[in-house]
Amino acid sequence: MSNSIEAAIAACIFAMETVETEEGALQVSASARFPASFIGFAGHFPDAPVLPAIVQLAAVRLLAERALRIRLESQGFSRTKFRGMVQPEEEIFLQLKIESPFPGRQGRFKITGVAGEALSSGSFTFREVSG
Repeated sequence: MSNSIEAAIAACIFAMETVETEEGALQVSASARFPASFIGFAGHFPDAPVLPAIVQLAAVRLLAERALRIRLESQGFSRTKFRGMVQPEEEIFLQLKIESPFPGRQGRFKITGVAGEALSSGSFTFREVSG
């Protein structure tokens, strides 16, 4: 994903909060709102724009990067379910639990809508990008 798209996604994420649990995991939460002009809506779908799943997963990675203060790349997502659609201007809430904040950076994520409905969820594994 190019840096300009990453920057556009990052600009849509706000109100981030990070809390370390007694077990050493990180609980990360944030809100996000993607404007109708967001590039990710272009062509997906012209008459009824929906935020692509790949953008949701990129937002999860970017939020983990902010929490850990390091660059990450995806090693994979599993048990990922997309249950709802995110439309332009809709506020969503991202929740991450980074269970192993050191080698492996594994965890779970959940994205919900304003009414608390689950929009997407799953597990992730990231690795630190050197350099």
